[in-house]
Amino acid sequence: MIHKQTKRPIVLISLVLSMFMSAIEGTIIATAMPNIVSDLGGFTLYSWVFSSFLLMQAVTTMIYGKLADLFGRKPIFVIGVVIFLIGSLLCGLAETMTALIVFRFIQGLGAGAVHPMVTTMVGDMYNLEERAKVQGYLASVWGISSVAGPLLGGIIVQYTDWAWIFWMNRRGQIGLGCHRKHSDCSDCLPFASPYLFGRRKDAPYQ
Repeated sequence: MIHKQTKRPIVLISLVLSMFMSAIEGTIIATAMPNIVSDLGGFTLYSWVFSSFLLMQAVTTMIYGKLADLFGRKPIFVIGVVIFLIGSLLCGLAETMTALIVFRFIQGLGAGAVHPMVTTMVGDMYNLEERAKVQGYLASVWGISSVAGPLLGGIIVQYTDWAWIFWMNRRGQIGLGCHRKHSDCSDCLPFASPYLFGRRKDAPYQ
C-alpha cells in the first residue's frame, strides 16, 4: 500500500483539480460570450448562459449531500464529475443558444456534486489540526478561478474556437482518474475509507 504521506496528497490534488474545473466554469465563459452570441444568436437569452449553470449548481448541492449520506462520497463525486464532463462536451457542440442553455443546466447538474463532495472528503481524510490548512487550499481555488477564468477565456477565443472553453474540461478526466485510482484511503486515516465508499453513513466530523 502507498504510505499515507504520499497517498493523501495525490487524492487532494485530484479533488482540487476537480473543484477548479467546476469553479472556473462560472467565469471563463464571460469573455467568450460575444463570440458565442455572434455564432449562435439569441442575444435575449444571454444571461441564461450564466444563470442556468449557477442555478442548477446551487439547487443540487443539498441534494447531493443527502445522496452522499445514503450511498457514499466517492460514487456521488464520480457521477457528478462524469455528468459535468458530458455537459461540457455537449456545450461545445451546441448549435443554438437554447441548446447551449440546456447543456449548461446539465453542466450545473454535475458541478453541484463537486464542491460538497470535495469538502466532505477532505473532512474525512484529514484530522482537525490539518483540516484548516487544507480548507484554505480549497478556498483559494475559487479566488484563482475568478481571476484566471476571464483571462483564460479571452485567450481561448482569440486563438481557437469558443467550444474549447468547454472541451478543455477534459483535464477533469485527469483528476477523476487519479481519484478513482488512489481514493481508497484506508491507510490515510482509519475512518476515511468507509465513508468514501459508502460503507458507513455517519460522517466523522470532529
